[in-house]
Amino acid sequence: MSAEKSSFFIVILGLFCFFFSPIQAQFSPGHQDINTTAIHKNDTSFSFWANEVFIERGWQNIADTTLGKSTFGTESNVIGQVDNSIISLGDKGVAIIQFPFAIHNIVGYDFAVFENGFAQTGAVDNEYFLELATVAVSENGIDFIEFESTSNTNTSTQVGSFASINCTNLNNIAGKYPANYGTPFDIEELGLDSILAIKITDVIGTININFASYDSQGNIINDPHPTAFGSCGFDLDAVGALNQPNKDTSIIPIDSTGTNIYTVFKEEFTVYPNPVKQNSSFNVLCAFRKNNDLEIFSLMGKKIFSTTFKKQINIRTEGVEKGIYFVRINKIFIQKIIIH
Repeated sequence: MSAEKSSFFIVILGLFCFFFSPIQAQFSPGHQDINTTAIHKNDTSFSFWANEVFIERGWQNIADTTLGKSTFGTESNVIGQVDNSIISLGDKGVAIIQFPFAIHNIVGYDFAVFENGFAQTGAVDNEYFLELATVAVSENGIDFIEFESTSNTNTSTQVGSFASINCTNLNNIAGKYPANYGTPFDIEELGLDSILAIKITDVIGTININFASYDSQGNIINDPHPTAFGSCGFDLDAVGALNQPNKDTSIIPIDSTGTNIYTVFKEEFTVYPNPVKQNSSFNVLCAFRKNNDLEIFSLMGKKIFSTTFKKQINIRTEGVEKGIYFVRINKIFIQKIIIH
């Protein structure tokens, strides 16, 4: 092959690779950029904030469980507006967030999640110390659908315990922005009309395939790891609802007789005693139907018990771990019960 033909071939090959090779998407830039999707804590679009939070703490280092679980913060730190008080979830820790009203699907973003990331001294644009989490939502408080997430952070090298990552490589992942700036989510993406609860799950951050967390495309999500101390993992500050049309309304289902079923729920569905001690028992009373279907779910949404009963049933708690559970009747009515 002549030199001229060889040069021509190389040029053509280079152009082909440029136009037809896959290009990784770059997502919304940092909070200081005009094109950011970050929402400041004082933005007037916030309608109301989380008023109930349940936490299942994760490990300080999932690869060394002898260190114990996260210890920093309390659930009360997450309730209400952003105030820079947080609770640390730890490796793979989970927070279930509930609100005084349902969050409805409106035009644009519907809620935002706040973490306490920060820009390191001398950091370049869009790079922050960020601890991340995936986000899922629920129409009924038990069954959750997760947002499609993307992490294009390089996984050939582990992000160090106090290193920064570039937020433009992240999409639909909580913690994308630093403190005081929320990461927004749109439930339109999931085809939902409204939600009653949000589940936030810490991204472990390690590139070790034995413990790694993955995005929706199967990519390992690489973030600072390990963070083997009490304030480890995703540091949840607050969750706020955006642009809700009616701040004082919720989902009020009506049955075929025109009755507000939540009125029946309050009057005829009772779980007692609550809280209940481990290795004891509790009663469920429901006179709504002659035959009632009962299901009990863990905080993580795992069904641990199901049965059918008439008006009342006594349920033993032997062998059940301490924690928060959900009792659901007839696929509609839900009450929380604490086993301690």
